[in-house]
Amino acid sequence: MNIHMQKKYVVALLVFLFVAASAFVIWFSLGATQSPQEIRGQAYGESGGGNTGGGNTGGGGNTVTCSEAPVNVQFRKWTGQDTPWIDGRQLELKAGEYVEVNCFAKNGTALLSNPRMSATVTANGKTEAITLSNPNSAEVRKLQVLKTGTYTFTCKNASNSCSDTDQFAVAGGTTSDACKRAGCSGQLCVAANAADLITTCEWKPEYACYQQAECKVQANGQCGFTPSDTLTQCLNNAGVSPTPTPSASATPTPAASASPTLCGNGNYAASDLNRDCRTDIQDYAIFFNDYRQSSGL
Repeated sequence: MNIHMQKKYVVALLVFLFVAASAFVIWFSLGATQSPQEIRGQAYGESGGGNTGGGNTGGGGNTVTCSEAPVNVQFRKWTGQDTPWIDGRQLELKAGEYVEVNCFAKNGTALLSNPRMSATVTANGKTEAITLSNPNSAEVRKLQVLKTGTYTFTCKNASNSCSDTDQFAVAGGTTSDACKRAGCSGQLCVAANAADLITTCEWKPEYACYQQAECKVQANGQCGFTPSDTLTQCLNNAGVSPTPTPSASATPTPAASASPTLCGNGNYAASDLNRDCRTDIQDYAIFFNDYRQSSGL
């Protein structure tokens, strides 16, 4: 009798242990499948890894969890003041003005670590890459936007597990917004921030040609006088002499003008920075402006 009762207790205990073990396995399995979904939801926003989570477009399609979410690209117009950061749709810029960009992480409490920043501008149906001075930074400071169009900035980390993209539109600016006449005789057309360029006060016949030319942002994104048959004929009649060629130093050295044959084949002289098949004072203005921006003058 006692032996029979002991067997029943043993069987009951084994059944209890089996049921308990099965319940634990089921509970653990459910927890393991739900946990990644919760993490993705936190990383990418309410749509959990969809097209709109984690900021403006961040995280869409990523299969690796972002540990610094949410990530947001935000902008502000450069004014020299510490103004709030805003989304691209709230930003109002005109050609010739300056923008600053930050790639925020962890809901704005930090900048994204190991960042990779890229940018493009779409104008007149054509999209071009923008060269950033430091693409491995989560910050862009005082970037001048010269072209009218849509500017798109994408920020992601090295593993591509965190990313966000936002864009803003730049309205058409007037000549006075983006470009200014400079030089003692008004013979230069430069970016507005370089309008205090100091030149010698001398008069050359070709300077008269620029008085009636339009000073604005050209197709290459540089400020310059708009080419025209009238301007070309005037310069030819004035017998424009060669002007300095840009070099690595601050002091340019002379170079010969490009020949029509070379230009006809699309091979411009190194000194022909605005690619108008001649080397003149306008190329020097472009060189000086580029040097000024790169050196921080």
